Amino acid sequence: MPTLSPCGESSAIRGVGGKPRRSVWTSSAVPRERHVEGTQTLFSISALFRTPKLLVPALIVLSAFLIEGSMDVWSGLYLRNELGASASTAAMAFVAFASAVLFGRLFASRVLYGMGRRTTILVAGFGSLIGGTIAVAADQVFVVALGYLVLGFTLSAAVPAAFGLVGDSGEDPTNANAAVTTVGYTGFIWSPPLLGWIAQSFSLRAAMSVIVIATFGIIAGGMLAPRDARA
Repeated sequence: MPTLSPCGESSAIRGVGGKPRRSVWTSSAVPRERHVEGTQTLFSISALFRTPKLLVPALIVLSAFLIEGSMDVWSGLYLRNELGASASTAAMAFVAFASAVLFGRLFASRVLYGMGRRTTILVAGFGSLIGGTIAVAADQVFVVALGYLVLGFTLSAAVPAAFGLVGDSGEDPTNANAAVTTVGYTGFIWSPPLLGWIAQSFSLRAAMSVIVIATFGIIAGGMLAPRDARA
């Protein structure tokens, strides 16, 4: 049981050898005040209702994540079952898409500094539309893989630019980023059953067309984004 020293100090606080415990210093050094929004918010998604500006980057991230998540599975199935490509060829085509996203994001900051967020989002949207259209409309495996490259490279800058808009919203950064990310990741949840139903009811080419339609969400977000937003 803790005892009090002659000075009134508890032995539980003093610790071994009469030295104050480190938690005492921590509790006195760490600020006890939290961000106002952080103490009043139960769900981060509520930031979308407090700050309607976040709906624009949420739409962009949702559209971009839907495309990226769909390409993970359906790009290979489309090449194999619709165009008769081999398993290795289909795998290499997806590697081309993923590599294009990687290298595009490596240079995304350079692009953002040069064009600004709104223009970057529009370029990403229209570029993804062109790349996706090539991939869906072509019948040659090589041309489809080329469309994957264009799609991946142009799509790569959409999400970084969208999160740049989040920083300009005026909302608490923690809640704002969590809300936009939550909306974006829902695309990974409902897109697989949607594309599966379309593929079964119509064709794989029709399912891949959903990717092309999703690029219009990025374009719409770019048109709604503020013109003076800069990276």
